[in-house]
Amino acid sequence: MQLYILRHGDAPYNALKRERCLSAVGRTETLRIAERHATELAAVPLIVCSPVRRARETLAVLEQSLPVSAEVLFHDCLRSESRIQAVEAFMDNLNADVVLFVSHQPLVGQMLNYLTDQQSAGMAMGTSCLAHLDLIAFGRGCASLRWLDCP
Repeated sequence: MQLYILRHGDAPYNALKRERCLSAVGRTETLRIAERHATELAAVPLIVCSPVRRARETLAVLEQSLPVSAEVLFHDCLRSESRIQAVEAFMDNLNADVVLFVSHQPLVGQMLNYLTDQQSAGMAMGTSCLAHLDLIAFGRGCASLRWLDCP
């Protein structure tokens, strides 16, 4: 299985807004990553996205910039406060060979650490960073990190 993990774009905290939205920098950096990996991302048949606004807006940048024809699911297991066990349970019921997750820190970092069994892997997942993993299964140490690209 191929798993792509994309952290949402830059979304500064604003106490006056209920949900953080992407900044101009967040849109630009996400677009830059999308363009660099257009071939891979356009071929992804399933995108699973956190329902939080900054993740949805990141997904919208992908959809506007690429010929994306993927099925899109929004799932709470990809919220920032979610646990690896919730993502693992979701993956156990998923029948897909290639998936893109759009999610948040600290969850994206925890997923990279868990899947690769490398405690430093997830620290590099800044905003708009995209990781590509080969998975045997969704479990501790069951993946190899093919690449990690940041804007």
